[in-house]
Amino acid sequence: MALISFASDFIISPSLVSILIFSGIYMSVKLRFFHLTRLPSILKSILRTKGASGRSPTREVTVALAGTLGVGNLMGVAAAIALGGAGAVFWMWVGALLSMVLKYSEIVLALATRTKKNGAFIGGAMYYLKSGAARRIFALLCICTSFTLGAMLQTDAVSECFDSVLGVSPVLCGALLSLAVFLIIIGGHSWISRFTSIVIPIACAVYIIISCFVIFTNVGALPKIFANIFSSAFTFSAASGGVIGSLICFARPIRYGISRGLITNEAGCGTAPIAHAAADTEHPAAQGFWGLFEVFADTVVLCTLSALVILIAAPNLSEAGAMDAVLSSFSKYCGSSSDYILSISVLFFAVAGTVGWFYYGLVGLDFLLSEHKYYSASRIFYCIAYSLCVFLGAVCPTKVMWDLTDVTVGLMAIINTPCILSNAKEISRLTLDFFSK
Repeated sequence: MALISFASDFIISPSLVSILIFSGIYMSVKLRFFHLTRLPSILKSILRTKGASGRSPTREVTVALAGTLGVGNLMGVAAAIALGGAGAVFWMWVGALLSMVLKYSEIVLALATRTKKNGAFIGGAMYYLKSGAARRIFALLCICTSFTLGAMLQTDAVSECFDSVLGVSPVLCGALLSLAVFLIIIGGHSWISRFTSIVIPIACAVYIIISCFVIFTNVGALPKIFANIFSSAFTFSAASGGVIGSLICFARPIRYGISRGLITNEAGCGTAPIAHAAADTEHPAAQGFWGLFEVFADTVVLCTLSALVILIAAPNLSEAGAMDAVLSSFSKYCGSSSDYILSISVLFFAVAGTVGWFYYGLVGLDFLLSEHKYYSASRIFYCIAYSLCVFLGAVCPTKVMWDLTDVTVGLMAIINTPCILSNAKEISRLTLDFFSK
């Protein structure tokens, strides 16, 4: 456990945060801040999106959103505030602004390098990375992350929520979720995309409505909360004395704000492009615009709503029992009935996130073993192992799962981000090509 925690602290370090910030700034400059200057054209492209056949761009967006949203918008934000204070929220916003361009870039790159297998498009970082070793390592990390972030963390949030609200034991909750997920994933990509296209809009709508109610009920507290967010983001504490203590305290909101933001919106990790690569779309940039929308919907909208609700009702949050704190935040102002509504929303987010991440891991498995004679057996084994991890997520310690996720997601970002930068010229060419038409 100590080794995993050390690895998490080492990988999700100021170095990785600096790489993500630099990469976001570099790509924003390289693309001339098009996501701000070309906003009307981007919105027009998104609104008139339509698919050429079965795998429509909007349906693949819901698969990507399933992996992007999940319960990270609840647990991730709560953990960020618990570890980095209110100032972590500010750095989540900063990370989102820079992450938008990173996610756009990797989606464009994935669409430009995708291939066709069995009549369907397939792509992602493992297809556009230049080194064969890097491709294989990334595919393996994608499988590993699907077990932690995709299966275990999602189930942990649901089991904690249902245990607190309905008194359902984690073991029973894990078993039922494991069975439900297995019945969805055995249908492959078509079942997964059909499920996410229905569930994601419903879960988002419910969560936004109940969050806005809490916020508008306490609108008078918002000025103080925003003041706390901005002031604590730049506060140099004298804890432990001296400059070193100050730097450590300053780094905490930045580290946990951007790292938890990275886990919730996945920008720079190379995973979301796996879903987008399957879309029938007219131009790589047109699908990339949906990546901008994903980060906005995830971090700017849903994560901010979560943060405001938590800071209104439970500002002094501890990482342990983060889900209980989120539930108490809502029930304090919406009544006990909100617990049941929120529980259903959490369930929808979690199952959608779980099946979305299963698809990411499956593409990684396909990349590694599609030519192997035991590939069919390995797919069956992966389905069973994944369903088992869904069950284990209900009974395993949360801290260990977060640390494992930090390690795998951080490593994917370290492998993927330099590739995005090295292809900046091609991404810029494709972007200009779209706007020239």
